[in-house]
Amino acid sequence: MRMARGATLIEMMIVLVILGILSSTAMPMYADYASRSRTSEVPLSLKKIIEAQITFKETNETATFASSIASLGWSTSGDDPATPDLAEGSFYIFFADAMETCNMGAMPLEGLALAVVRAGVSVPSAWEGVCMDEKMSIYLLP
Repeated sequence: MRMARGATLIEMMIVLVILGILSSTAMPMYADYASRSRTSEVPLSLKKIIEAQITFKETNETATFASSIASLGWSTSGDDPATPDLAEGSFYIFFADAMETCNMGAMPLEGLALAVVRAGVSVPSAWEGVCMDEKMSIYLLP
């Protein structure tokens, strides 16, 4: 007598348990990866703002930095015309600072561009506020 070929119910249940274990370990790893990848827009955007700030200072008669993004003419595709003093990126809001300090917290840092994470966006806690100075050094703000 020949046995019928195919998978038994026990074999199918074992496969489902293995898939459940694999997916339960992969999901937190993917969430962490997605959270870290949201910070990728920050360095390039801040660098462009700094370059615009330096150009603004060199061409401005008063030799000062711009106090707002609107003065620089720098924008993103998500900008809202009702808020010209900031530029909204996919995950961050970008600002320009004429005072040459990014003062978020106890220690003022020399800086001309600032990025703050948008509400409801999950990023690593160290990247919730980011500042870049004229030397293009990045500071993660507390």
